[in-house]
Amino acid sequence: MVSYNIVMKKKTPTSFSLSEEAVKALDDLAGHYGISKTGVLEIIIREKRRDVEREKASLFPAGKVA
Repeated sequence: MVSYNIVMKKKTPTSFSLSEEAVKALDDLAGHYGISKTGVLEIIIREKRRDVEREKASLFPAGKVA
């Protein structure tokens, strides 16, 4: 089992709609990892942000933006 230790400093209520496919995937992931659906979303969002930051760093080394 994968373990995540995420400290949320401030919770902000958020509302959005998901397709039936996305809801099923979210339910499956939450069940698989034994965490809440909110926890799954938090992890996915944070991992995607890290991916984007890595991609930007590889495209623009040393913070140099074209």
